[in-house]
Amino acid sequence: MCNTSLFRSWKEISAYLGVDKRTCLRWEKKLALPVHRIEGGAKGSVFAYKEELDAWILVRSGQHPKAVLSVEDESGEKGHPPTISREELSRLIRGRVFRQILAPPRTRRLLIGFHVLAIAAIAALFFLLRVKPMSRSPHGFRIEGEHLVVLNPRGKEIWRKDTGFRDLLGQDFYGSRLQTRRLDETERAVFPCLAFKDIDLDGGREVLFAAKTADEMSEGVLFCYAADGRERWRFKAGRDLVFGDRLFPADYRIQGFDLCDIDRNGDLEILLLAFHKPDWPCQFVLLDARGKILGEYWNAGQWSDFQVVDLNGDGRVEIVAAGVNNEYRTGVLAVFDPAQVSGMSPQLESGFRSAGLSRGTEKFYVRLPRVPFLRPEEPVESAKSLFLYENKDISVLMAESGLFAHFNSALVFLGFSSSHTFERQVNLLLAGGKIALPPSDFLETLGKKVLYWDGQARAWTPRQAMSSTW
Repeated sequence: MCNTSLFRSWKEISAYLGVDKRTCLRWEKKLALPVHRIEGGAKGSVFAYKEELDAWILVRSGQHPKAVLSVEDESGEKGHPPTISREELSRLIRGRVFRQILAPPRTRRLLIGFHVLAIAAIAALFFLLRVKPMSRSPHGFRIEGEHLVVLNPRGKEIWRKDTGFRDLLGQDFYGSRLQTRRLDETERAVFPCLAFKDIDLDGGREVLFAAKTADEMSEGVLFCYAADGRERWRFKAGRDLVFGDRLFPADYRIQGFDLCDIDRNGDLEILLLAFHKPDWPCQFVLLDARGKILGEYWNAGQWSDFQVVDLNGDGRVEIVAAGVNNEYRTGVLAVFDPAQVSGMSPQLESGFRSAGLSRGTEKFYVRLPRVPFLRPEEPVESAKSLFLYENKDISVLMAESGLFAHFNSALVFLGFSSSHTFERQVNLLLAGGKIALPPSDFLETLGKKVLYWDGQARAWTPRQAMSSTW
């Protein structure tokens, strides 16, 4: 009967251990593999006991604390190491795992280290794929006292700035003046005082911030911050100007700004409105993405709205603006070529002209008449907001009367139209007996009082005329 507990050659030993003869010889020499030789036998005659090989495997693997060669049993006598079941041994000596168990200590440490590093690398990769780093891109904001706090898309703070304005307006104000122009509930144009946009194509979103304060003083500064919070530039609105014999000091408020790629080179230009506090004039400024002034225009009264559109179809945009002129006490509509923005509004009285400013370069400057019987206590009419249509027609909403003045893309006047606001005011005056019923051609008659500034004649005319040619 074959004794399966005794192996009688290197072939049988190596077959049981699952390695070749050379490996068995190396293990015998360096790791004390329990192999026996027959005294006086032929060279290379060896044998080994299965139990000793099993115990040696456990010792080398660290799996059995009592499995040491030539240990004493509980009776104090020397004997064979304890045996293990075939099933347990089979589990330990499969393929590469078995080879790793029987590897020399230094090799085994290297293998263990390699596996630890591999597992760590896989875990790190999984973490990077599942857990994205915190975005540093400006996306939102908080106002905390005089501090502007800039947030990432997840609402986490990425940086903050002390504006130096102790009575800085709060979260609600800047939240209502964020990113783009809009119309409020009264259809008045409201411009941003805070915007997050990549204005110079550097891949980062700049933060444009116009300081606005509760006391409305010393606030005419527009800040441009880089995505990381560094100040890129600042623009101070206004300057000392004399109109007639009156000095208007450089104390201006920024009404708001808007952004547009006017020259279509990828960078965004900044169009900014600022007005003298508490009076006039109003400064309209065109800045490039680096804060350099490209053009500025001064109006003897406030601008209320502006928009950008290609009116004449030449592939380049024009700037259309609406507001009021204090000398004439009427609403006005103007058109500018962005490449030529300079000078001041056309004025006749010396008190509304400044020797420090040149003639304006506007293409059109149009006066819109007021309705004489409305609000006699406030005899001023202003243009409140602009509406531009796909066919390039323009409608101007008048602030006090609520009438709409309509023009085509060549700025030919098309007529006035009524509104609920206008009709409600007329009905109240009729009910109070303050006016007689306006004639049916009232709006047509009013339209004849629309006046254009003729730049060549230096005079006002009811016929369509240009201040300067294209």
